[in-house]
Amino acid sequence: NSTLAENCSKLKFIGINPYGHSSKRKLCPKTIKAILERLMTIPNVIAYFVITPKEQSIIENIIRNNFKEFDNRIFIDKSIKSIKDVITHVASFDAFIGVDTATCHICANYDVLQLAIYQKKASSNAMWAARSINAVNIFTNKSHMGNITYQDIETALEQVLDSFN
Repeated sequence: NSTLAENCSKLKFIGINPYGHSSKRKLCPKTIKAILERLMTIPNVIAYFVITPKEQSIIENIIRNNFKEFDNRIFIDKSIKSIKDVITHVASFDAFIGVDTATCHICANYDVLQLAIYQKKASSNAMWAARSINAVNIFTNKSHMGNITYQDIETALEQVLDSFN
């Protein structure tokens, strides 16, 4: 039906990967929760986690304990088996929020609107950051991503979300 098709076309799928490979590249649950709280204030947003199986239980707990009423708008993709699966999903997102991992570079390749979060590191951050006209790269002053707060990324996240309008 045309009403359903119109409503579906208004949906915005935002991919999220709050976990990098190393232990220093993982956002804390409190920051992840704050990001989800902000995203759920936008009626047409669907949050879609692209994470490995070992982190899925952390996100499931955050959803179960804080977002039961939004369980039809927050998803964890449990079918990801390879980078090929990641590429397929990322290319279809309207936006992406992630840390310094392959997903940010895949988004840049497809010009997906994104917020790429980097912790304080050597001057190489600028060299290795995701490059795209749609990439908002932020470099926090934190040496461990677990110490990054929502306030550290709020302005950049709002910049990405404003691009939806």
